[in-house]
Amino acid sequence: TSLSTLDVSNNLKLEWLDCNSTSSLATLILGDNTVLRHLDIDGHLLTSLDVSANTNLQTLECAFGNLSSLTLNSKLKTLSATQNKLSSLNSVNAVDLETIDVDRNSLTAVDFSNNIKLKEVKISDNSLNAIDITANSNLEKLSIQSNNLTQLDLTNNTKLTSLYASENNLNTINLGTNTMLRVVDVDANDVSALDI
Repeated sequence: TSLSTLDVSNNLKLEWLDCNSTSSLATLILGDNTVLRHLDIDGHLLTSLDVSANTNLQTLECAFGNLSSLTLNSKLKTLSATQNKLSSLNSVNAVDLETIDVDRNSLTAVDFSNNIKLKEVKISDNSLNAIDITANSNLEKLSIQSNNLTQLDLTNNTKLTSLYASENNLNTINLGTNTMLRVVDVDANDVSALDI
């Protein structure tokens, strides 16, 4: 479709908006819609998106686009922003976040310290040198392949069931406290010691 601008700021009862695969969407005006719970704009042309005024938005799907700026709200539970142009992500206020997928961006740092409800993190194919997930004790799935990580502290992540950490620069991985693990992929690292 050739929809380039969409203004739903006057649609204050709108709860669900799906513009998936609207590859020409360059402008989206959401306004202060406080009942919007689901937004899907995968395959868009937007360069920035601010959903902080959409206070009940729980699911945001904005993958496969040009986003370099993304502002979240506090009620968001699911974020899918794969394959954009994000170099930073501020999720500090998104305290209800449970699932985040920001694979294939340009992220160099993330702060998940306030996201204590996180269960799944996908942050592969970025430029991370470090990641601190010690505050995320509910984390079950972690996918951090193809970054520049040299160390990884998983001691507080005792609910972890799957770890995908291949293609980093890890040389030691301690999984002694991660007794729930079912899948471990640490291929293409400099691992000389693996403590399971």
